[in-house]
Amino acid sequence: MKSEEALEPEVMSPLPMATSAGEIVGSGQALQTVNTGFMTAVSVQKPRERLKVIKACEEEAAIAGDEFYYGWTVKAQGGSKLVEGPGIGLAQSAARNWGNCAVMMDVKETQDTYIFTPTFVDLETGFNLQRAFRQVKNKDIGKKYDRDRAEDLIFQLGQSKAIRNVICNALPNWLINKMMVEAKKNIVGQIEKAGKDVARQKVLDFFARYNITQDRVEAKLGKKAEAWKVEDIALLYGAMKTLADGAESPDELFPPTKPAEATFNVPPELKEQIDTLCGELGVSEADKAMRLGSCRGDIAKIELYRNELMIRVGEKEKAGKQEPAADDKAKGGLFEEKK
Repeated sequence: MKSEEALEPEVMSPLPMATSAGEIVGSGQALQTVNTGFMTAVSVQKPRERLKVIKACEEEAAIAGDEFYYGWTVKAQGGSKLVEGPGIGLAQSAARNWGNCAVMMDVKETQDTYIFTPTFVDLETGFNLQRAFRQVKNKDIGKKYDRDRAEDLIFQLGQSKAIRNVICNALPNWLINKMMVEAKKNIVGQIEKAGKDVARQKVLDFFARYNITQDRVEAKLGKKAEAWKVEDIALLYGAMKTLADGAESPDELFPPTKPAEATFNVPPELKEQIDTLCGELGVSEADKAMRLGSCRGDIAKIELYRNELMIRVGEKEKAGKQEPAADDKAKGGLFEEKK
């Protein structure tokens, strides 16, 4: 066995006799040097051909369809909404077809979070990008896993999201968008082939296996199932993929729409404050229930929601004071010139 000092990268094929790096490159071989965990390649003879990259990426996305497509929840004014975006499969496909690039990962751990810091390196141009991603350890991924398995899945989930994010931010937006368009065409084609009514029922049947009722899906989309368009069903296909992969829990993706103390576990005093604030802001019962349901009885999260509502009420009152009343405008009032 070689000593540690003697370990060297294996040479897959002998280089031609040459006395300089220029002669090696000129011979058609790739000159490689090992530096900080990745290889820097001199790609003078065969630079990246973007048109071929685009074709390969679009072809793969058209085949993959919903495998490349995700739907997840983001916070919005007065509640949350469902959005669509690229999955880890799409990001890895884009990087693979882009070619001559690498992603390196640094991981730090605190008591309650993992901090993933991936770095994307374009070996051909020298461009690199680093983005940090925070993954909480106590994420709800369902009760079917034991503690160790759940911890492993949460770690892998955070790592995948971190890699997806850095690739999608490092590569050109137009390339990711083109792949999204092709992936969505695949999904829309499946829906149109099956028929909208059949596809809609298929989606609802899938969610029912996760105990997600129709009213919860309708509340998230803001429309009754009968009014769903093909694009709405395509978005829900992305949500189906998210659930199947364990990227979000059913209650995170589609929170309950009906108040239930057993589900929300909101202390009476907090509940009264939130009810009052929601009344002042005109927040609907469905939006309030969705937000409280996503808190899953976590008092800190419920208090954070209460605080957000208080800030919004304060902003509303401040805006109202800045607008002069009709009587003041007519009589001069606050805007009357001082003598």
